[in-house]
Amino acid sequence: MKRSLRIVAFALTPLLAALAALAQTAVRRAPNPERGKQVYQTQCAVCHGSSGGGDGAAAYLLSPRPRDFTRGSFKVRSTATGTLPTDEDLFRTITEGMPGTAMPPWVELPEADRWALVDFVKTLSARFAEDEPGEVVPIPDPPVNLASLAPAGRLAFEKYRCGDCHGAEGRGDGPSSGTLKDDTGFAIRPYDFTRPGRYKGGGNPKDIYRTFTTGFDGTPMPSFGGALPEEDRWAIVAYVRSLSTPEPAAATLAPGEAIRAVRVASVTADPDAAFWGKAGEYEIAVRQLWGRENVIGRVRVSAAADGKRLALRMRWSDASADTRMLLPQDFRDAAAVQFSLAGPDVTFAMGERGKPVSIWHWKADWQKDIAGRQDIESAEPAMVVDMYPFAHGTAAADQDPAYLTGRAAGNAFSRLQRSSPVESLVAAGIGTLTPRPAAAQNVSGKGVWSGGEWRVVFLRNLEAPGDGDVRLVDGAPVAFAVWNGSEGDRNGIKAVSTWYRLELAPRN
Repeated sequence: MKRSLRIVAFALTPLLAALAALAQTAVRRAPNPERGKQVYQTQCAVCHGSSGGGDGAAAYLLSPRPRDFTRGSFKVRSTATGTLPTDEDLFRTITEGMPGTAMPPWVELPEADRWALVDFVKTLSARFAEDEPGEVVPIPDPPVNLASLAPAGRLAFEKYRCGDCHGAEGRGDGPSSGTLKDDTGFAIRPYDFTRPGRYKGGGNPKDIYRTFTTGFDGTPMPSFGGALPEEDRWAIVAYVRSLSTPEPAAATLAPGEAIRAVRVASVTADPDAAFWGKAGEYEIAVRQLWGRENVIGRVRVSAAADGKRLALRMRWSDASADTRMLLPQDFRDAAAVQFSLAGPDVTFAMGERGKPVSIWHWKADWQKDIAGRQDIESAEPAMVVDMYPFAHGTAAADQDPAYLTGRAAGNAFSRLQRSSPVESLVAAGIGTLTPRPAAAQNVSGKGVWSGGEWRVVFLRNLEAPGDGDVRLVDGAPVAFAVWNGSEGDRNGIKAVSTWYRLELAPRN
């Protein structure tokens, strides 16, 4: 339906387009901060804090840190440095998000709600009551021969010492890069121009020109509007764009759209089974919550059902298979699927009080344990250890659990045998993640790594009447997460998607 509406929108006559613009203006002329507060507390407070101080429950997991709205200082603006942004600036950031950060696009929110958020965010800082937005800085059209200016841009990049922060080759590794902090005292990293698709203020030439011209308030990135002639700014735009190869256009599924499970005769947990050829794939964008150089940016999702069971497959690129979590420096690869148990009334994070979520968590080390449980002896086979009070050579299954506290307590991580690499959990907010009882662990699956790629399948009955279970026959809001162990991902340090809708295709 959304795709059809978009096609119609592109075909609007000039008259209809003008009416649409008037309708948008009308929405903005009726401020609704009370509605904005409701949306903010549901979707934004978990990161930005209920009072806008950048101190939400999830803030400690995020780098860069969430914006402290109470300061009235904003990075992405069309106005001069040090001035307030326009309403349109705030609306654009809410709608498009900020690439390279945990801030997602909120295009799935109704337009009226996004404007209401603008109204509410402006109440969080006294600056908006005291000052007017700055004058919009005019951005000229780029030169028609922009790409040819790259050599001159390199000279300008060196002349104005951009490499002090961004590095001589634009990799974000300049001599000052390790000392930079934002206005709240947190470390901040210069942009690495060799990595495409992460310009926080937008990646087209006019966006980059605007960033050079207005700067990023609250960061060490200054305004060069008065310091650099226009021709030098365009030349630097050309140069930094030449440092990376543009990412190929991808048919990424828009937030809120549907992932449809096709009907097949029979599903299994085999990631390479023939029926996946009928399922098709949906490309899902994921955002790294903790900023770093190497990120997983996309996951491909397929779904199939046979009338009794649902199989959900995730595929993503990963250069190494991290299947061990025994030593302090070990971190596993992992993937998770999250379902709302509160129907379409969803929050951005792991649920909240009264709005729980069901989570299926696949762990690469558990997958390997099925073939033969890993233990410290497998990690360090030459290690000499005193096994008192057990006799040398005593099988693990025969050891007294009184001396193995995790096993005695029934901790799932201490099990000697595993039947599934997937754990079923529930959560109602940050810090509430809880495994379901052993008898309710009803999700199976399988992960296979080959050719620099993980393929992981989650398998469960469509019907699941237990508490903390999602009824898949009705479909449900769904979100995804992945962890890259070789990059130190663990717990809340991961890459996540926004919400989508899982739907079952009707029977033929």
